[in-house]
Amino acid sequence: MDPNKARKYLLHAKAAAKIASKIALEYFELPASSYMLGAKENENSIVTKADKECEVAIVDYLSKKCPECGFIGEEGGSSGSTDLRWIIDPIDGTTNFAHKLPLFAMSIGLAKGNDLLAGVIYAPVLDEMFEASKGKGAKLNGKAIKVAPKATAHQALIATDWPHEPDLRTKTVDNFLRKHENSFRYSHMLGTAAISLAYVSCGRLHAYCHTGLKLWDVAAGACLIEEAGGKLYKWDKKEWTLSAGEVVATNGQFPL
Repeated sequence: MDPNKARKYLLHAKAAAKIASKIALEYFELPASSYMLGAKENENSIVTKADKECEVAIVDYLSKKCPECGFIGEEGGSSGSTDLRWIIDPIDGTTNFAHKLPLFAMSIGLAKGNDLLAGVIYAPVLDEMFEASKGKGAKLNGKAIKVAPKATAHQALIATDWPHEPDLRTKTVDNFLRKHENSFRYSHMLGTAAISLAYVSCGRLHAYCHTGLKLWDVAAGACLIEEAGGKLYKWDKKEWTLSAGEVVATNGQFPL
């Protein structure tokens, strides 16, 4: 796709994220008990009314602006075109959101097949808009960003997160926490893949790894990292693809 056309899609994604953010922030001021809908796959994975309403608002807006595109959403599943698709996580970091932690974001990616064309991650409480479109670089609140420069392992900040599935938590402990417990300066768990990936893209983190991810968890963030000069791998250090279900996203230096 022509970079200028991808940029136009990006502008629509930014507008959709802002629309959804207004809904999320209204709920964020309320007691979580008033909008909790319970667990999904297991007790570690929750969903709220805000997640569902935000996704509906995003899909409604993008359907009108980009009728040629299909959708893959965390809450609503797949619809429309299977070629050019918006990949949506209406609130990434729902557990943070429900516990009144400000680390949550709207994540909207655009893909043609497995080719990432655009990505937006908007953290509304922090008012940070991360954006990227293919061939046009990545930005944070309008300013160009790049991944972190090279560093020694003990200078590096690395992040991971707990998967929802108990067996994958064991994999995280065995393949990351125990393996690298003394390798890096510090290892964070932010509770949101989208923001963690965005932080790799702007150099706040040197790397982020996670297993058990879905398309909507990683699409926008992967686009940001690629456009900011970073690299993505699978946990076995092989080439990452959009459907991998796991990711090691780095400044290019730490394949882990």
